[in-house]
Amino acid sequence: MAQSRNITSLSGIDVVEFNHFPFVRRVEAEWQEDRSEIETCPECETEDPKLHVKEWTERRLRDRPVGNKPLLIKLHCCRYECQECHCSFQPEHPGLRADSTLTQALFEHLCERSVGIETHKEIARATGTHESTVRKCLRLQRRKMDARSNSTTPVAGALGVDKVHVGKGDALVVVASLLGHRKSVAEVLPDASEMSLKTYLDDMATGVPDRTVPIVIDMSTELRARIQASRLQTAIVVDRFHIVRRANLAVGSASKSLITDGLEERWERRKMELKGQNPQVGEQRDVLDVTEENHPVEIMEAAWKTAKRFQAIFDMHIYITRDEAKKRLVQWRQRIPDPLRSHFKKVTKPLENWREWILNYFDYSYTNAFNESVNRVAKRIDRRSKYSYETLRAKLVYSTPKSTLDVTAPASWDKFTRYPYDPPTEIGVAILEPLREMTLAAVPYQRRVPSGTITRSSGND
Repeated sequence: MAQSRNITSLSGIDVVEFNHFPFVRRVEAEWQEDRSEIETCPECETEDPKLHVKEWTERRLRDRPVGNKPLLIKLHCCRYECQECHCSFQPEHPGLRADSTLTQALFEHLCERSVGIETHKEIARATGTHESTVRKCLRLQRRKMDARSNSTTPVAGALGVDKVHVGKGDALVVVASLLGHRKSVAEVLPDASEMSLKTYLDDMATGVPDRTVPIVIDMSTELRARIQASRLQTAIVVDRFHIVRRANLAVGSASKSLITDGLEERWERRKMELKGQNPQVGEQRDVLDVTEENHPVEIMEAAWKTAKRFQAIFDMHIYITRDEAKKRLVQWRQRIPDPLRSHFKKVTKPLENWREWILNYFDYSYTNAFNESVNRVAKRIDRRSKYSYETLRAKLVYSTPKSTLDVTAPASWDKFTRYPYDPPTEIGVAILEPLREMTLAAVPYQRRVPSGTITRSSGND
């Protein structure tokens, strides 16, 4: 009968039997260390002792899972007796931890897996261990990673700062390092107080002297005040998704007040027609000249196109300068139809209060998309199991998957639709069509920023 394959992490053992059950795998094996490899007796310390086999003992061990199922090992070990001191001892397999039923491979597996987004209960069930063992491995891994990392390491790109509410305590502040495709969680602060966020940025200021660091935030006055009070030279950038989202909310507000049950189906059909069209630039003046006497569907069409033209300005951030964007935003605000001005206050008021920080997006094209994904992971972890701040921080900082979101400039004009909007940006392309040849003939992908500041990755790194 052929010998079973050794699927364990223990080398040099002879597998006698292998059983596969629905929720666990069991291996029965034997191991006997060669007497020639035992140089001294651990009791009397005699060199080259005369050893005899006394008995075979049985040990129940746990190994790293195979196929996400626990692997249990029944290992028969040989026990020797020294003829000099007549003491017996059992050699320890090098793949086992001292005074433990865990193999070294399982211990390392638990340490790496404990800082993931899985709960302790799920890890314990998949590895055949107890939750207390997973917590011990987490504490060891956390101390190890804390000693290895340096939270005030200067960043090479930008920072994304956002708050996330988990549990019943204060909101956590997630600080992410944004550089092209290489994004990671730099730190998770317990709150947004001056003693946490400002202190963190002050410590970072010593590593980046005379250097402007873009920091992307949402429209939070608390975060803005803490960042401005720090010694770090920063350029605050308002996340474009928050301001563009307000334009969509304005369309929804207009829809609730204008579209009744009898007109809802008609507006939905008209909206589907608009999504498949490519309006020309000359349409802008005619379509947006609406008054209170117009049909509600026509007013809603003007609201929809107003929001999409606002979105198109931000979609073209690579091809227009800051001054050009400022000019277009002023023109967009002036052309809002009178019946829609009350609804679009959701956009015009932030544009007035946060103008300079919103325009910074056209100098530093960073967004907080990665922070939002980290916030979603944090809330998911908190819903599944309530952890302390230290545990949640370890799971976010040391094992959050890196972002794969493509925020770099497209390789060609035809690929300029890779943004999470519906419909694509044909309207913006049509409006800015006269600038196409001029911008492509110049530098289409590289944003010129003041000297001494950080530039965005071009995607060719």
